Amino acid sequence: MNRARAVTDRLTLLEFRLERPGYDGFFGSYVYRGRLNLLVDVGPAASASQLLDFLRTEGIRHLDAVLLTHIHLDHAGALSAVLNAFPETPVVCHGKALPYLVDPAPLWDASLKTLGDVARVYGKPEPIERSRLTPHTEADIEGLTVVDTPGHAPHHLSLIFDGLMFTGEAAGVHLPEEDPSYLRPATPPRFFLEKAVASIDKLVAFGDKRLCYGHFGTAEFSTTMLAAHREQLLLWRDLLDDEQRSAPEEDLYEACYKRLLRDDPRLAYLPKMDPEKRERERFFIMNSIKGYLGYLRE
Repeated sequence: MNRARAVTDRLTLLEFRLERPGYDGFFGSYVYRGRLNLLVDVGPAASASQLLDFLRTEGIRHLDAVLLTHIHLDHAGALSAVLNAFPETPVVCHGKALPYLVDPAPLWDASLKTLGDVARVYGKPEPIERSRLTPHTEADIEGLTVVDTPGHAPHHLSLIFDGLMFTGEAAGVHLPEEDPSYLRPATPPRFFLEKAVASIDKLVAFGDKRLCYGHFGTAEFSTTMLAAHREQLLLWRDLLDDEQRSAPEEDLYEACYKRLLRDDPRLAYLPKMDPEKRERERFFIMNSIKGYLGYLRE
């Protein structure tokens, strides 16, 4: 099952459902239809049939390009299935990510280590032929601006097209259907704060666009949300640095989590979420804390 949400008259956000409680309304793909048909991120391997069913139902028989913000399992896992269905469609992705799409075994192993059972729910990605992949530095799509935005991942892109800004997780995780103010960093290890902040500054320089989050939904004014996320990244640095200096090592992660819930107003809605969604958010916040603590200790 999936749910399609009209963002504009040309853009649809397709929500994927997975066999795991709490993961509804959390990720999907953006389908753009106009003078070009574009697909931004493809979701995990486990939901490939949902994406293809939607494209088939909507009568979309041609895609001019698949654009990947990054190659994590929840954004690029279904790529092989999509390319099998659209054999003429090229893929634009970060140049440094190409080897991990051609041979996804190292990415899969790293995902299992980081995500455990969540990676298994997403599904294992299949190899992609190198000839189908276009490095971002060679992308030639009229009207498309590709911005290198490392932070959440070292090979992370943001994409600007027709007044829309697709940021993957470079602008954090925003869940407007849960709460319009909810926002959190996505900073798994290895994390480099300076790169993440610099990426935000790059995006702000483009002025206001409709910001399209990988997780999940959109915001009308990108500069406002980017500024909020920049401030939040620096707040987490200060809060977690303070906590790591005082909390006992055996209780450090739990102490950090409680400190963030107490002192970051953007997380205020978290205790009110459904238990399954709250557990999902806790899982990813703990992973982000791990990234921050690694950064602070280097």
